[in-house]
Amino acid sequence: MLNQAAAQKKVHTNYFDLSGRRYTQGFIILGGGAGLVLIGGEIRKKITDPAEPDKDNIGDIILSVGYLSMLTSVVFFIDAKNQEKRFAFRLQKETIPGIQGNTIIKRSIPALGITISL
Repeated sequence: MLNQAAAQKKVHTNYFDLSGRRYTQGFIILGGGAGLVLIGGEIRKKITDPAEPDKDNIGDIILSVGYLSMLTSVVFFIDAKNQEKRFAFRLQKETIPGIQGNTIIKRSIPALGITISL
């Protein structure tokens, strides 16, 4: 029983660690994307030459990559929230058959339910 409780605590801790790492990854990707958007915007502003519009797409490319990475960070935030919900404890009553005298009765006992979604 003690080993089972320790294993459940370890799984619970692992899910929250994974959730925390997903939040960190999300913030890193969001910050990197914001940096790329700023850099791409500055490059686009400095290089823009109205005479040759075809040579000016490096700033647009960096800007687009920044926006895409900022959009990708949303996935990490959603996954982090889902990781927190994947592990749950619940107390419930289970009924088991029992014998009392010459009759069979239903006895209720407390039980601990654990939900781990993979």
